[in-house]
Amino acid sequence: MKRRTLIKGLLAGGLWGVAYQAVEAIEGEFSWGKGEHLVSRSRTAMGTLVSVTVIDHSRDLAEEAILQAFETMDSLVATLSRHQKKSPIFTLNTTGYLRNPPQPVVEVLSLASHHWKITRGAFDISVKPLLDLYQNRFSQGQRPDVKEIKEALETVGFEKVAFSSRGIFFKRQGMGITLDGLAKGYIVDAMVDELRKMGVNHGLVNAGGDLRAFGGRGPNRPWRIAVRDPKQKSGILKRFELFDGACATSGDYEIYFDRERLFYHIVDPQSGLSPKGLSSATVLARSAAQADALSTALMVLGPSGRGMLSSLGFRAYIVPKV
Repeated sequence: MKRRTLIKGLLAGGLWGVAYQAVEAIEGEFSWGKGEHLVSRSRTAMGTLVSVTVIDHSRDLAEEAILQAFETMDSLVATLSRHQKKSPIFTLNTTGYLRNPPQPVVEVLSLASHHWKITRGAFDISVKPLLDLYQNRFSQGQRPDVKEIKEALETVGFEKVAFSSRGIFFKRQGMGITLDGLAKGYIVDAMVDELRKMGVNHGLVNAGGDLRAFGGRGPNRPWRIAVRDPKQKSGILKRFELFDGACATSGDYEIYFDRERLFYHIVDPQSGLSPKGLSSATVLARSAAQADALSTALMVLGPSGRGMLSSLGFRAYIVPKV
C-alpha cells in the first residue's frame, strides 16, 4: 500500500487512535460464580474495537444494559466527531463558532480546559491546524517545512478558544479543535455511567486501550489488565489489577504520517512537531477521560512528565524511544 493511500485510510477512521492494551476478558457468555453470568459484547467504533463486559445475576439485564451502553456511545460519537458533517464539532471547525452547544460538547471542553491547565499546556485540543498540515503535506508526498509549521502555530493555543453553555467561538481565523485525545475516554465514562444506571454493579468497558472498570469481577476480585509492548505486539510491558478506575495508553505507533514515525497524531503545541522522547505512555486515573488526556500530555512532556503526573496523584508507565 502506498503511503498516501495509507494516510488517507487512517484519517478516514477519525484519528481516534488504537492502543495496544489488552484486558483478560472472555467473549460470549457463561455461568460465573453462584448464579452470576458474564456477558461480553464487542463492536467496532471510533476507529477501534469497543468491548463491554458485565457480570450480573440476570443475563437479560446484562444484555439490556450493554445495549443501552452502545446506544449512548453512538449518540456521543455523532456529537463529538470532527469528521461527521452534521456534528457540532464539524460546524464549529467550519464556521469558527457554535451557538447553544450540546451539553456533552461543553463538558468535554471543560475537561479539555482543566487538563490544559494542569499539564501547563501540554494537552491542547487546538492542534488541529497542525494535524491538517501534516495530512495535506504528507498526502502529497512531502514534509511540512519550518515556515508552514510556524504559520500553523499562530492558530494554535487553547487560550484562543472561548466557550460557555451559550456558545463557543475561536478568537483567530483558521483555528480548529480535535477531541481525539479526550472524547474516547469521555465516551467510555458515559457508557460506564449508563451501565450503573441500569443496575449493573460489576463491569468493564474497553475502547482500544481506553479502559474503565467498576466493581471488579465481584467482591475482592479485581480485573486483570495487561499493557502490551508497542515494539513487540505479543509482549507484555506491565500487568496490574484494577477494581474501580481507568487507564489509557497513547503512543507514536498508533497513527503516523511517515515511515520513520517522526510525524504522528500527537503534536507538541509549542513546537508544532510530534514529540520524540517516548514511544508510549500509559496513565492510571479515576476516569477514562482523565487517563486519555493525561496519556496524550505525557507523550508531549516526555520522561520528565512522569514526575509531574505523580505529583498530581496519577500513576504512569512509559516506554522511552531507543
